[in-house]
Amino acid sequence: GQLQGDFKEPLTADAFLAKVQEETFISQLVAKYPTLLESLPTKESGVRYRLEGYLFPATYAIKESTTIERLIDEMVAAMDKNLSAHYTAIKEKNLTGNELLTIASLVEKEGLKTDDRKLIAGVFYNRLKLRMPLQSNIAILYAEGKLGQNISLADDAAIDTTINSPYNVYTKLGLMPGP
Repeated sequence: GQLQGDFKEPLTADAFLAKVQEETFISQLVAKYPTLLESLPTKESGVRYRLEGYLFPATYAIKESTTIERLIDEMVAAMDKNLSAHYTAIKEKNLTGNELLTIASLVEKEGLKTDDRKLIAGVFYNRLKLRMPLQSNIAILYAEGKLGQNISLADDAAIDTTINSPYNVYTKLGLMPGP
């Protein structure tokens, strides 16, 4: 879709997705937000969109002067601001920002309540520590492009855990390449 208004450039989903894949723009963001983006997945890692998971989910004010670059920058700035108080703790736990956001993306989709999410995070951390597969259906659904669809319990139980994907955390140890 496209937002209505007299914008300097059209704010379409396609234009947004193209911009978040533009290497020159990503390099500018890495230079501007080095702590947040120091462990940003590479293009070769298998991620669909390198900035996926780094764009803080919020409601943003869109004005006529808003460009896609400015909107994305605002989203990355918001993520940086929200994580900045935790950067020391992340380092102390020997995690990268990408690892933290990747685990958080799984935990958020796996659990509905905060208490459940704490338990799920504990399970994932223990599996990582023991070098066990994470075994998350959420990652498989993402790899298949089905995340967000209504998946029945029967479909979930019949999920293909053998697919060849960097997001298959049944067959690959560790985390998938990005959130």
